[in-house]
Amino acid sequence: MNFRQPLLTTVFFVILLSSCNFFAPKTKEEEKQEREKVITKVDVTIDTSNSFNSLFIDTSDVRLILEANQLNDTLRNRLTSFYNSRNYQYAWFSKEGLPEHTVSFWNLLKNYLNYSKDSTVYNKWLTDKMETLIRLESLRPKNDSLYRNVEILLTRYFYTYADHAFGSDPDFSIKSLEWYIPKKKLTLEAMLDSVLTSHGQYADEYAPKTPIPEIKRSAAKI
Repeated sequence: MNFRQPLLTTVFFVILLSSCNFFAPKTKEEEKQEREKVITKVDVTIDTSNSFNSLFIDTSDVRLILEANQLNDTLRNRLTSFYNSRNYQYAWFSKEGLPEHTVSFWNLLKNYLNYSKDSTVYNKWLTDKMETLIRLESLRPKNDSLYRNVEILLTRYFYTYADHAFGSDPDFSIKSLEWYIPKKKLTLEAMLDSVLTSHGQYADEYAPKTPIPEIKRSAAKI
């Protein structure tokens, strides 16, 4: 009896089924997950002449703080992507003090913690430092160890909060968080040029569709 033909037939059908699965269209959830894995390239179009904030953090400092906090790969990649999209300018502090959106987010985070009892958004060290900084009448942040660590932790809990509070919403994309904090001042000419020439690299592809309360999206300054 020739066993080779049935064996070859079985192998053929296994390959056929595998290829069908490979070429099958992805579900919306799968497509969403693929988009969220993408790490945004460093936006070199942002510099001190057009950045929303004149306070910048060194890439090596961000990497060291992320390593020290022992974040999982997913969260570490999200934070890396976030700062790449800003060309490593601070999100939560400026040389002039605490931006309005920082105070708004901090109050939002505390309210969420109070009603949800979600301990994963609580960090005692960060809470102590933020409450102290907010109470200061005159605050002039600088790029030192304190502000670097508070900055990165605020971003960490910004992502953790958004993921826990909005992750079940099918219209919410964690990637959109890169757009909520002001990062670039654009003239009308520069904005149009960015749309026409960037081919999506720094375009509005991940601009938020579902707003997070009290956190304002980056807006062009015309």
